Amino acid sequence: AGLLELKREGLLQGALTHAPELGDAHRALAEMELGRHREAEAARDERAAARAAVRLEEHAGALPEAERGRFANYMKGDGALTLLTDPPGAEVELYRFEPRNRRLVEVPVGILGRTPLRTVPLPMGSYLCLLRHPEREPVRYPVHIGRGEHWDGVAPGETEPRPIRLPSRGELGPDDCLVPAGWSWSGGDPDASDSLPRRRLWCDEFVVKRFPVTNREYLSFLDDLVARGREPEALRHQPRERAAGEGAPVYGRDESGRFMLRPDADGDMWDLDWPVLLVDWPAATAYAGWLAERMGSPWRLLGELEWEKAARGVDGRFHPWGDHFDPSWACLRPSHPGRPLPQMVDSFPVDISVYGVRGMGGNVQDWSADAFRREGPVTDGDRVVSPWRQDVTDVTSARCVRGGAWNGAARVARSASRFRGGPGFRYESLGFRVAFWPGSAG
Repeated sequence: AGLLELKREGLLQGALTHAPELGDAHRALAEMELGRHREAEAARDERAAARAAVRLEEHAGALPEAERGRFANYMKGDGALTLLTDPPGAEVELYRFEPRNRRLVEVPVGILGRTPLRTVPLPMGSYLCLLRHPEREPVRYPVHIGRGEHWDGVAPGETEPRPIRLPSRGELGPDDCLVPAGWSWSGGDPDASDSLPRRRLWCDEFVVKRFPVTNREYLSFLDDLVARGREPEALRHQPRERAAGEGAPVYGRDESGRFMLRPDADGDMWDLDWPVLLVDWPAATAYAGWLAERMGSPWRLLGELEWEKAARGVDGRFHPWGDHFDPSWACLRPSHPGRPLPQMVDSFPVDISVYGVRGMGGNVQDWSADAFRREGPVTDGDRVVSPWRQDVTDVTSARCVRGGAWNGAARVARSASRFRGGPGFRYESLGFRVAFWPGSAG
């Protein structure tokens, strides 16, 4: 198909050398460049999009004025936003994501009004709506207005916009990040490792912890198991060195039997606020089950498509902070002047997603709930399927691993990268984070 297109383009350009005003040739070439521009924008290839835009303008400009309008409207790209909330009456403060020093930053636009908002004109682009209601928690709601697109929040199989639920005051903890229901782009990154194909998917709302689980939190889990007479479980789930079979325990124990940090096999002293490492998939799911029992909410591991949305937002950016990479922005192997080591989870403040989730580009990779499938997890049409009913006794199916790592290269920091890990696999860069879907049963 590519060779045929090039041949056709050559013939059309040849026709223009003999008849520069030939409308049919300009029209066909304008359509060709419009298609290229769409493809370049979908791939977030700024240079290719700019080249196609220049050529599109050139050929469209040679057409009769009555025909130019469609191409001009396409290039202008204005769209609209419809936004409903539950309850209504939320003030909507609008920010536009704009590149600053190669990162996407939130630039204030102004107050759009109070919900419900219907068909509010907006230029194409990526935005953040900060929703504030006097009786509810504030919500960060990103939207992406494609060329001529109406962002209306209509879920698959539905005909009316889905209101964004505003949590009650006190419903979220200080480190609970709400990812509202809606559409987002997944996959489509040719430079990522094993990226899924580019696809627009609907995901229902979920809550994810701001940080991966830390040693401090994991020690509490193990100590509580011991205190409740479940010491064999604690011993089974403690971090262990990588080794064939059962590696040596990483944590020590004090005189009272409580678990504690000590130097590891390399002589490195772990920090309480490092992410927990060297835990297998059953241990990660056991922690999530313990937390669910303790907190009364159905905490569990993130599904891989949930993970990707929490990292990338809704506009298809390649990293949590945008499309470009700098080793000072996330904890990776090139980020360290000397020997690399994990860092405290609140390090690297640039490594933050639009929802406030930290460390998804570096520091520690995350176990996901989903079994690894080369083609990606099962979806219900264009809808992400909740992974919360995973069988935690399944110790044979490989699981999907997501995220960048303190000892990883830049490629692993790309949010569409996917990796495969056996459930009994332990690695010095692999930990986990937890999430839940409000309303899901335990």
